Amino acid sequence: MITAAIDPGKHGAVAIDNGGITFYDCPQDEFDLLHLLSCKEVDHVVLENVGGARQGNGLVSAVTFAKHCQLLRSTLTVARIPFTLIAPSVWIPAFLGADKPQFPVTPQEYQRLDIKGRNKVDAKYKAIRKKKILQKVLDKTGLVGVRLAHADAIGLLLYFKEKRDGCETGF
Repeated sequence: MITAAIDPGKHGAVAIDNGGITFYDCPQDEFDLLHLLSCKEVDHVVLENVGGARQGNGLVSAVTFAKHCQLLRSTLTVARIPFTLIAPSVWIPAFLGADKPQFPVTPQEYQRLDIKGRNKVDAKYKAIRKKKILQKVLDKTGLVGVRLAHADAIGLLLYFKEKRDGCETGF
């Protein structure tokens, strides 16, 4: 079975496992997505379950991102490509395990911050977490040319493969 994992967004990526892992920037329209998946003969897609509203996100960017996420889901549905949705809150802690970074402030300190302060803390944590994911991907795969933009898709794919194969350890 050839599986693809998609990290949606303008700076997202697609990772495909067809005996070896290849990765691409995330297609921004349905035609490019279908072309990529059909050329690689993908049987199943794992899609990061994101695209909902979050406090502090700009309205225009949140709507644009949600539309992109829905475009991916709709395209897969119409093309009859089976897909699994996995939330970042599920796969990231399992993938990183003990390497998951500590949140930079205590919950009490976070509660006292205004929206701008929370956004800064969230951005700092996300940057640290992304670097940890990238390092884990590089350590596990030895792939060359992987950028931060590709790391989540590859990490999601590795997580799904381990779960699918019934091997809970190894991360």
